[in-house]
Amino acid sequence: MTENEMVILKSFLKNLISHFEDILQKAEEGVPIIGHHFGFPGEVLQCFDNIATVSFEALPYLYSALFPQGSEYFYDVMNGWGHPYHVCTAIKGLLGMFKENLLNFDVVLCPSGPCDNGIGSYPAYAQIGKIPLIVADMPYLHNERGYYYYARELKSALEKI
Repeated sequence: MTENEMVILKSFLKNLISHFEDILQKAEEGVPIIGHHFGFPGEVLQCFDNIATVSFEALPYLYSALFPQGSEYFYDVMNGWGHPYHVCTAIKGLLGMFKENLLNFDVVLCPSGPCDNGIGSYPAYAQIGKIPLIVADMPYLHNERGYYYYARELKSALEKI
């Protein structure tokens, strides 16, 4: 790695450690933990001061970066469960972690996009973890009408939380 890349990596990991320490402290206090898809605007969740949030699809990648065996075991768990082999590794790894009781959330929150195999897997999160699933529908149109539609969907998701 070049020197600049190492500086960036160290900064990222330092902030990540701080973030997860905060989440673990909140979990010990009994604060609900919301796992959200990377495509859901997590910033809107900052309107709550009594929850912890995790962009959950990053977890299998982080696991792979930190441990020599990576997330392979969790992919195998889900393949054995019958989850399609071609599904995104972030989703497959996360579902395997759920299935093995390595982690769980109080709520799973996601948009209805961007990838079909992700959207098709979220009900499995809810089933495996026995947790509520909230989906904010994304508009087809990228214009004022679509933006208002998605704003209503975000508001509805926040009300459900």
